[in-house]
Amino acid sequence: IQRVSGDDVFIYDLQGELVEQYSIEDMYISIEYVSKDGKNIFADDFENLYVMDAATLKEKGKIAKDKCEYDENCTYAFSNDGDICVIIDKAKGQFRSYDVEEESLLYTVDINATYIEKVIFAENDKYVYFVFEDGLVSQYVCDTMEHKCDVEGLDSITDDIIEKEQDGESVYYFDYVTGMYMLKDYEGQLKLEQD
Repeated sequence: IQRVSGDDVFIYDLQGELVEQYSIEDMYISIEYVSKDGKNIFADDFENLYVMDAATLKEKGKIAKDKCEYDENCTYAFSNDGDICVIIDKAKGQFRSYDVEEESLLYTVDINATYIEKVIFAENDKYVYFVFEDGLVSQYVCDTMEHKCDVEGLDSITDDIIEKEQDGESVYYFDYVTGMYMLKDYEGQLKLEQD
Protein backbone atom coordinates (compact mmCIF):
# COMPACT_ATOMS: atom_id res chain seq x y z
CA ILE A 1 0.00 0.00 0.00
CA GLN A 2 1.41 3.37 -0.96
CA ARG A 3 0.81 7.00 -0.20
CA VAL A 4 2.37 10.01 -1.86
CA SER A 5 2.72 13.18 0.16
CA GLY A 6 4.69 16.21 -0.98
CA ASP A 7 8.18 14.99 -1.84
CA ASP A 8 7.84 11.62 -0.09
CA VAL A 9 6.54 8.18 -1.03
CA PHE A 10 5.46 5.93 1.86
CA ILE A 11 5.09 2.16 1.46
CA TYR A 12 3.03 0.22 4.03
CA ASP A 13 2.39 -3.47 4.55
CA LEU A 14 -1.17 -4.81 4.73
CA GLN A 15 -1.22 -4.32 8.51
CA GLY A 16 -0.60 -0.61 8.04
CA GLU A 17 3.01 -0.62 9.24
CA LEU A 18 5.43 1.67 7.44
CA VAL A 19 7.91 -0.51 5.52
CA GLU A 20 9.84 2.07 3.54
CA GLN A 21 9.94 5.75 2.72
CA TYR A 22 11.52 7.45 -0.29
CA SER A 23 12.25 11.10 -0.82
CA ILE A 24 11.95 12.45 -4.34
CA GLU A 25 12.98 15.99 -3.44
CA ASP A 26 16.23 15.78 -5.41
CA MET A 27 14.61 14.22 -8.48
CA TYR A 28 12.89 17.45 -9.58
CA ILE A 29 9.81 15.65 -10.80
CA SER A 30 6.15 15.94 -9.95
CA ILE A 31 4.38 12.71 -9.03
CA GLU A 32 0.91 12.73 -10.55
CA TYR A 33 -0.58 9.41 -9.38
CA VAL A 34 0.06 5.73 -8.61
CA SER A 35 -1.29 2.78 -10.63
CA LYS A 36 -4.25 0.84 -9.21
CA ASP A 37 -2.06 -2.15 -8.37
CA GLY A 38 0.46 0.10 -6.62
CA LYS A 39 3.38 -1.02 -8.79
CA ASN A 40 3.92 2.08 -10.92
CA ILE A 41 4.28 5.79 -10.21
CA PHE A 42 3.50 8.25 -12.99
CA ALA A 43 5.30 11.57 -12.93
CA ASP A 44 6.56 14.40 -15.09
CA ASP A 45 9.08 17.20 -15.19
CA PHE A 46 9.80 19.98 -17.64
CA GLU A 47 11.01 17.57 -20.33
CA ASN A 48 9.48 14.10 -19.89
CA LEU A 49 6.49 12.02 -18.78
CA TYR A 50 7.70 9.07 -16.64
CA VAL A 51 6.68 5.58 -15.55
CA MET A 52 8.64 4.60 -12.41
CA ASP A 53 8.81 1.44 -10.34
CA ALA A 54 7.05 2.32 -7.09
CA ALA A 55 9.26 0.10 -4.93
CA THR A 56 12.61 1.38 -6.21
CA LEU A 57 11.73 4.70 -7.90
CA LYS A 58 13.75 3.54 -10.90
CA GLU A 59 12.58 4.71 -14.31
CA LYS A 60 10.72 2.03 -16.32
CA GLY A 61 9.84 4.23 -19.28
CA LYS A 62 9.43 7.81 -20.40
CA ILE A 63 8.16 9.93 -23.25
CA ALA A 64 9.87 13.18 -24.15
CA LYS A 65 7.29 15.97 -24.10
CA ASP A 66 8.53 17.36 -27.40
CA LYS A 67 8.10 13.90 -29.01
CA CYS A 68 4.47 13.65 -27.93
CA GLU A 69 3.39 17.25 -28.56
CA TYR A 70 2.71 17.79 -24.88
CA ASP A 71 2.17 21.38 -23.75
CA GLU A 72 0.20 23.42 -21.20
CA ASN A 73 -3.09 22.62 -22.99
CA CYS A 74 -2.59 18.89 -22.48
CA THR A 75 -3.27 16.39 -19.73
CA TYR A 76 -2.19 12.76 -19.75
CA ALA A 77 -2.75 9.32 -18.24
CA PHE A 78 -0.73 6.12 -18.44
CA SER A 79 -2.21 2.64 -18.64
CA ASN A 80 -1.82 0.72 -15.38
CA ASP A 81 0.99 -1.34 -16.92
CA GLY A 82 2.68 1.87 -18.03
CA ASP A 83 3.05 0.73 -21.64
CA ILE A 84 0.55 3.18 -23.17
CA CYS A 85 0.24 6.91 -22.59
CA VAL A 86 -2.87 8.84 -23.63
CA ILE A 87 -2.54 12.60 -24.03
CA ILE A 88 -5.58 14.85 -24.15
CA ASP A 89 -4.89 17.93 -26.26
CA LYS A 90 -7.66 20.42 -25.54
CA ALA A 91 -6.31 23.03 -27.97
CA LYS A 92 -6.38 20.61 -30.93
CA GLY A 93 -9.57 18.81 -29.84
CA GLN A 94 -8.07 15.34 -29.88
CA PHE A 95 -6.43 12.61 -27.88
CA ARG A 96 -3.32 10.73 -28.89
CA SER A 97 -2.07 7.37 -27.65
CA TYR A 98 1.62 6.47 -27.54
CA ASP A 99 3.68 3.34 -27.14
CA VAL A 100 5.89 4.24 -24.15
CA GLU A 101 8.71 1.79 -24.91
CA GLU A 102 9.06 2.92 -28.53
CA GLU A 103 8.07 6.55 -27.80
CA SER A 104 5.92 6.32 -30.92
CA LEU A 105 2.46 7.60 -31.81
CA LEU A 106 -0.14 4.85 -32.09
CA TYR A 107 -3.41 6.71 -32.71
CA THR A 108 -4.82 10.21 -33.02
CA VAL A 109 -8.57 10.57 -32.41
CA ASP A 110 -10.65 13.73 -32.76
CA ILE A 111 -12.81 14.30 -29.69
CA ASN A 112 -14.42 17.26 -27.92
CA ALA A 113 -11.45 17.38 -25.58
CA THR A 114 -12.28 20.78 -24.08
CA TYR A 115 -14.63 19.24 -21.54
CA ILE A 116 -12.74 16.06 -20.65
CA GLU A 117 -12.16 16.06 -16.91
CA LYS A 118 -10.48 12.67 -16.38
CA VAL A 119 -8.96 9.74 -18.23
CA ILE A 120 -9.33 6.35 -16.54
CA PHE A 121 -7.97 2.99 -17.68
CA ALA A 122 -9.80 -0.23 -16.77
CA GLU A 123 -7.89 -2.40 -14.32
CA ASN A 124 -6.82 -4.79 -17.09
CA ASP A 125 -6.07 -1.92 -19.52
CA LYS A 126 -8.60 -3.34 -21.99
CA TYR A 127 -10.58 -0.09 -22.12
CA VAL A 128 -9.87 3.59 -21.58
CA TYR A 129 -12.63 5.93 -20.40
CA PHE A 130 -12.94 9.67 -20.93
CA VAL A 131 -15.05 11.37 -18.25
CA PHE A 132 -16.57 14.68 -19.36
CA GLU A 133 -17.65 17.58 -17.14
CA ASP A 134 -21.33 17.13 -18.08
CA GLY A 135 -21.48 13.50 -16.93
CA LEU A 136 -20.82 11.79 -20.25
CA VAL A 137 -18.36 8.88 -20.21
CA SER A 138 -16.90 7.59 -23.49
CA GLN A 139 -15.43 4.10 -23.64
CA TYR A 140 -12.64 3.23 -26.12
CA VAL A 141 -10.85 -0.06 -26.79
CA CYS A 142 -7.29 0.47 -25.56
CA ASP A 143 -5.48 -1.57 -28.24
CA THR A 144 -7.19 0.10 -31.22
CA MET A 145 -8.62 3.32 -29.69
CA GLU A 146 -11.90 2.38 -31.37
CA HIS A 147 -14.96 4.08 -29.84
CA LYS A 148 -17.12 1.47 -28.09
CA CYS A 149 -19.92 3.42 -26.41
CA ASP A 150 -21.03 6.56 -24.58
CA VAL A 151 -22.67 6.49 -21.17
CA GLU A 152 -24.68 9.42 -19.84
CA GLY A 153 -25.88 10.31 -16.38
CA LEU A 154 -22.65 10.07 -14.44
CA ASP A 155 -20.71 13.05 -13.17
CA SER A 156 -17.25 14.24 -12.23
CA ILE A 157 -17.30 12.21 -9.02
CA THR A 158 -16.68 9.17 -11.23
CA ASP A 159 -12.99 8.54 -10.79
CA ASP A 160 -12.68 4.80 -10.84
CA ILE A 161 -13.64 1.90 -13.09
CA ILE A 162 -13.79 -1.44 -11.34
CA GLU A 163 -13.50 -4.72 -13.23
CA LYS A 164 -15.34 -7.80 -11.95
CA GLU A 165 -15.62 -11.33 -13.27
CA GLN A 166 -19.24 -12.30 -13.91
CA ASP A 167 -20.39 -15.49 -15.64
CA GLY A 168 -16.90 -16.02 -17.07
CA GLU A 169 -16.46 -12.55 -18.54
CA SER A 170 -15.20 -9.19 -17.36
CA VAL A 171 -17.86 -6.65 -16.44
CA TYR A 172 -16.98 -3.00 -15.78
CA TYR A 173 -18.47 -0.95 -12.98
CA PHE A 174 -18.44 2.83 -12.66
CA ASP A 175 -17.95 4.04 -9.11
CA TYR A 176 -20.61 6.73 -8.71
CA VAL A 177 -21.84 8.90 -5.85
CA THR A 178 -25.22 7.11 -5.71
CA GLY A 179 -23.76 3.63 -6.00
CA MET A 180 -22.16 1.27 -8.48
CA TYR A 181 -23.26 1.27 -12.11
CA MET A 182 -22.47 -1.63 -14.41
CA LEU A 183 -21.96 -1.62 -18.18
CA LYS A 184 -23.98 -4.51 -19.62
CA ASP A 185 -24.32 -5.73 -23.18
CA TYR A 186 -27.93 -6.11 -24.34
CA GLU A 187 -28.01 -7.60 -27.86
CA GLY A 188 -24.93 -5.68 -28.93
CA GLN A 189 -25.87 -2.45 -27.16
CA LEU A 190 -24.01 -1.36 -24.09
CA LYS A 191 -26.21 0.12 -21.41
CA LEU A 192 -25.73 1.36 -17.86
CA GLU A 193 -27.51 -0.49 -15.06
CA GLN A 194 -27.48 0.20 -11.34
CA ASP A 195 -26.09 -2.77 -9.42
